[in-house]
Amino acid sequence: MTDPIQATSFIRLSISSSYETWIAAILTLAIFSFLYRDNPVFKLVEHIFAGVASAYVFCMQWHTVVKPSLMDPAFNPKTPLFERGMLLVPFFLCLCMLTKVVPKWGWISRWALALIIGFYAGTNIPHYLETMVVKQVESTWERPFVSVEGDLLDNVLQSAENIVFVLGVLSVLAFFYFSIPHKGKIGKPLGAVSYIGRCFMMVAFGATFANAVMGRVSVLIGSLVLLLKDWLELVE
Repeated sequence: MTDPIQATSFIRLSISSSYETWIAAILTLAIFSFLYRDNPVFKLVEHIFAGVASAYVFCMQWHTVVKPSLMDPAFNPKTPLFERGMLLVPFFLCLCMLTKVVPKWGWISRWALALIIGFYAGTNIPHYLETMVVKQVESTWERPFVSVEGDLLDNVLQSAENIVFVLGVLSVLAFFYFSIPHKGKIGKPLGAVSYIGRCFMMVAFGATFANAVMGRVSVLIGSLVLLLKDWLELVE
C-alpha cells in the first residue's frame, strides 16, 4: 500500500522569499478580487497597470523613436545644417501632440493627427489592397483542383478543401450583396447561397472566439502557476 506521505511528496509547505514574486502575487490576487465584486483594491491595481503601461510605452517611444531619430541628429555637430532645419518639422508636430493635455490648446494636436492619419492611409492602403485583396483573390482562384503527382487520396482531399474554400468566399460575398431582394427566381437562390455564407461566418466567428478564450485560459494558467508554484511553492 502506498504511503500517503509519499503520495503527496510533491507538495511543500514553503513560500517564496523573492520580493518580486510577492509583488506579482499580491497584484494578481488584487485582480482576482474582481471575481467577487468591484472594489477599491481592484481599481487601485487597475490604475497601477495603466500607469506602468503608459510609462513603458513612453520610454520605449523615447529610446526607439524620438531620441535616435530627432534628438541625437539635432545635437550632433556632424549633422548638416539643412537636415537640422528639417528636424524642426517633426519637433513641431511633437509639440502639437503635447498640447492635447491642455484643453484650451488641444485643438492644435489635430494638425499632427491629420498628417499622421493621412500619411499612413496613403502609404498603407495600397499595401493592404495588394496583400489583403489582390493576393487573396489570386490564391482563391489559383488552383481549385490539385493535379500534382503523389497520393491520390491526398490530392482529392486537398481539392475538396480548395473547393470548399472557394464556395465559402463566394457565399460570404453573396451574403453582403443587398441589391437584389431574396424573392423570385433570382432572389431565392441568392438567399440560399447567402444563408450558406452566414453559416461560414458563424464557423469563423466561433473559431475566433474559441481562440480568444484559449488565450485567456493560458493567461489564467500562468497566473495560477505564479501563485501556486513561484509564490507558495506548493507544486514542483
